[in-house]
Amino acid sequence: MFGDIKKLGKESLVYGLSTVVARLLNFILMPFYTHYLLPAEYGVVATVFSYIAFLNVVYAYGLNQGYMRHFKEEKALSSSFSCIFYTSFVISLFLALSAKPLAQVSGLGAEHWRLVIYAAGILYLDSLTLIPFADLRMKHKAFVFVGIRTLTISLNVALNVIFLKYAGYGVEGIFLSNIISSFVAAAMFAGYFKYLFSAPDGKTLKNMLVYSIPFLPAGLSSIAIQVIDRPIML
Repeated sequence: MFGDIKKLGKESLVYGLSTVVARLLNFILMPFYTHYLLPAEYGVVATVFSYIAFLNVVYAYGLNQGYMRHFKEEKALSSSFSCIFYTSFVISLFLALSAKPLAQVSGLGAEHWRLVIYAAGILYLDSLTLIPFADLRMKHKAFVFVGIRTLTISLNVALNVIFLKYAGYGVEGIFLSNIISSFVAAAMFAGYFKYLFSAPDGKTLKNMLVYSIPFLPAGLSSIAIQVIDRPIML
């Protein structure tokens, strides 16, 4: 029992430090953005990221939590990964095809319709890592989890500097950086794509969804409190 507690404490420390590092790296970008972007441009960036944060909860609909709850079931991994893969694809396809009207109604302005497409791509790629990251946690691979997170966040920061300071891409450079880093993260879990060829188990998926769906309203409420002011202030 003492060994289990020690292992739990060690993993909690590793995950906690990774969260601190991630927030620190993202915090470094704030003065960088304010230096290279106009206030209006930074407002657009903040607004798009607030929508991304909100939609991340929708894309996940708590299924990563459901997978961890039913981790030991044989078809849990393949069923949850394939479900996330296809539902995320449908939502992102809708966002991409509706980019211009969505940019208008969201307050971004029709001229920023490409940002909606970038956001759809980021959301889709990020969703592909939800179940693999949950799987790493359940298999106690904390250092692999942290390594991938730290690498992709560091890559994102580096690309932001390159695209804004040296390439002069402006607002779009920020989202290009995110798409590339999200793609790299998804590519690192390429081995999980084999589960797309396994038929999901209906009973297992149902059990996971019954457990997962209640996380959706709670997650949306939590995110709304954090970011709801940003679109209003645009």
